[in-house]
Amino acid sequence: MKPLFYLKRAIVVAGINKKKKASPLDIEAIELYRLPENAGPLLNNSYYFGGSNPATGESLIFRAAFRSHLSELFVLYTKGDRFLVLDERDYPADGCPVKVECVEPGKRWRCTFSGELRDTASGRMLPSSFDVTFTARLPIFDSMYHGDPRGMALGFALAKWDRKFLAESRGSDMGITSEDKKEGQHHCEQTGHYDGTITVGGETSVINLPGSRDHSFGRRDWNYMNDHIWLMADTEKGETFNLQLVNYPAVKPIFLGYTDIGEDRNYSMKSYKLLEYDHNDGLGSDVLVMEAVFNNGRKYHIRAERKVNVRTDFDGGNYYFQEGIADFVINGIPARGTIEYGFNRDRSRWDSYDY
Repeated sequence: MKPLFYLKRAIVVAGINKKKKASPLDIEAIELYRLPENAGPLLNNSYYFGGSNPATGESLIFRAAFRSHLSELFVLYTKGDRFLVLDERDYPADGCPVKVECVEPGKRWRCTFSGELRDTASGRMLPSSFDVTFTARLPIFDSMYHGDPRGMALGFALAKWDRKFLAESRGSDMGITSEDKKEGQHHCEQTGHYDGTITVGGETSVINLPGSRDHSFGRRDWNYMNDHIWLMADTEKGETFNLQLVNYPAVKPIFLGYTDIGEDRNYSMKSYKLLEYDHNDGLGSDVLVMEAVFNNGRKYHIRAERKVNVRTDFDGGNYYFQEGIADFVINGIPARGTIEYGFNRDRSRWDSYDY
């Protein structure tokens, strides 16, 4: 890298640190956030919940995102050879079949669902429901406050700081309004455990899964994104590995990650290298291999092999997820969880994650 890169990165990192100092983390405000009454259609309040057991192959993964005019949703469930999915993606703002409730900020959430899941093998639509409680094992990991700022600064430092970039980084080229800016951007993760029950086709079983959750809110315009990779995997002990890579038109790539595997606390990702990945004509790789270094000084080797997958369209198909469940091996330790790829409909915008 050239000296100018390090200077630009230092400027961005200083800005991130200044913002953190000026606005301390407020866990309760983040946990209890709701969209304002005058929210525009691009403001988003999104929740991801996912529990998996690598020993049994059972996974319950779902995302519920709320906007002023609609709710975006997916539900995936695997047990043995069965793979069940929710076919409908968009619901009225007040008609989402998944309900999420913060029972105790930073510690517990209750999630319920009632609807029909499709058995992908037989095609049968099965009346289904679940009632699960997420209980935290570690404190919240907030991307702004706990992530290594160099990952967030990377894309900004690599970019050419011309008029277009400056306008876009301020939001004027993205259509960000003053009301949007008031809402801010937040993205936090947490490691924990899921307990409860799930009923499929009249048969009820117990949910007892290590897992993780994600809560993000702020402006999200699907068509503005180029592509992304998001991994969330849990070991049988309940340890977690997380990776987020995203490319935007003027800022690419931005990365963030954390893990507590082999540790008693979360550490943030300092750098990564993709060893095996391909866009695969908009499907993403069935096998992804990477190395990552974290700020505990440890290097982790990660291999993810996708087992099941469903495509989920957003914004009329302008952006879509390949939402999968994968078996992971992380430094020799089995794990299981989400392997998610996102692609803009315009494939000319798909980027490399190398730097």
